[in-house]
Amino acid sequence: MTEAKDLYAQNSGIPERYKGCSFDNYGATHAEQVHAKQIISGKLHDTILCGGVGTGKTHLACAKLNEVIDKGHRAVY
Repeated sequence: MTEAKDLYAQNSGIPERYKGCSFDNYGATHAEQVHAKQIISGKLHDTILCGGVGTGKTHLACAKLNEVIDKGHRAVY
C-alpha cells in the first residue's frame, strides 16, 4: 500500500477483525449470500445491508471498504 492508502485504512474505522476481508475470502453458503456478494461487489451508493446474525453483512461491508481504500479513496466504516 502507498502511504495515503495506509492512512486511509488506518482511519477507516474498520474493526481489526475485519481488516483482511475481501470478496475473495467471503464464504457464501446460501443463494442469498451469493446474490448479496454480486450486488455489493458492483458499484454502490447509499447501501443498507440487513439480515440475520452471522449472514456476512459486516464481512461484505468491510470487503467493499477495503476495495475502495485499495483504489486510493477514503472510506469510513
